[in-house]
Amino acid sequence: MPVRRARLPAAALAATAALLLVAGPHPPAAQNAAPMEGDNSGCLCCHLDFDGEEIVAKHFAQQMTCPSCHGPSDAHRQDETLRTKPDLLWGRSEVDAFCRPCHPEHQQPAAVEQFRQQWLGKTRPNGRFIRPEAVCTDCHGEHTVPPAR
Repeated sequence: MPVRRARLPAAALAATAALLLVAGPHPPAAQNAAPMEGDNSGCLCCHLDFDGEEIVAKHFAQQMTCPSCHGPSDAHRQDETLRTKPDLLWGRSEVDAFCRPCHPEHQQPAAVEQFRQQWLGKTRPNGRFIRPEAVCTDCHGEHTVPPAR
């Protein structure tokens, strides 16, 4: 499925932030996960498929906007060529460490383990294959940008 892009004026694109997972070194997670003012409208104008996504809605209800996790990403928001990456991207090996400051443990560990065993070695509806070393986003959300075709 191709990425949907809205044709918007540069001012609207200046408010866009991406939500993408790629590897790379980042500052400690606790320094990045801070509530920021505003809303997600600048991101959702291009990332339409994130509107209504459970993981986005739940974080927004706690005043955690896209820039809370991905930084202001000014250059990315102004790049109509889609070549500039957001300020902060989280690789698979970084996801759990980033989530843990706010989500130190599951509320029902036994239920989580039962769920993990049920899905181990299978592909979830969000397209993620559950391995023994699953990370938070394997089960929570569809939070990824599809690869370009």
